[in-house]
Amino acid sequence: MLITDSIFFAFLRCEIKADLLYKKEVGIQSSFIEEREHSFKAYKQKCSILLQEMSSKDKCFIGNLPLQEFKKYTYKYVFDCLLEAKNLRSYTHVLEYFPSSNKTDNHYISIRFVPQEKIKKYDKILLAFDAFVLMANGWEPKYGIIIHGSNPKRTKVKLMILMKTVRSIIERIETQITQNVSLKPILKKHCSECEFQKLCRAKAIQTDDLSLLRGMTVVERKGFVA
Repeated sequence: MLITDSIFFAFLRCEIKADLLYKKEVGIQSSFIEEREHSFKAYKQKCSILLQEMSSKDKCFIGNLPLQEFKKYTYKYVFDCLLEAKNLRSYTHVLEYFPSSNKTDNHYISIRFVPQEKIKKYDKILLAFDAFVLMANGWEPKYGIIIHGSNPKRTKVKLMILMKTVRSIIERIETQITQNVSLKPILKKHCSECEFQKLCRAKAIQTDDLSLLRGMTVVERKGFVA
């Protein structure tokens, strides 16, 4: 069982999408999804360059590092790094090294890029997922950083409470996977942004699901079924 940051993030918004990603279902990439991904890559590159300009080239590394290399603390910034621990995997945007006067307390913190001006709750939870994987590798980050907005700025995010949320979500995902729960598609507003929109809509039509009625709220649908 492997829970990636993509599956974790999907679960925050739609348990069905998370399940489809875990089962390696193939969706249909729309022009909207492609434009959004292109826009994010451009923003990520912009922010990465800004960070690289704050440090010498020999203190920046792009790509994956073995754990033993991390422990040498050679680099200030590690970009686009794959972190793994047990059944967890996260593709971190950046890891930033913070030295300590007590050498045993040297550590990395995770940084995420968010193009929007306003940070949403799931942005913080996804940052905490990165930190959770860091923690499983032997570090204990107390906070992470989100760089966001058209004029990129750093926002410090405390992680202690968020870590508890991450642990709870991971347990829910594991339960869903191990019990092979059969999920019924429920159409939502953001379905139009998803590569699995047609697949879920076809299943909803097949079962004549009430979520096809856009004017009916979740509460109204529950009352109707009851």
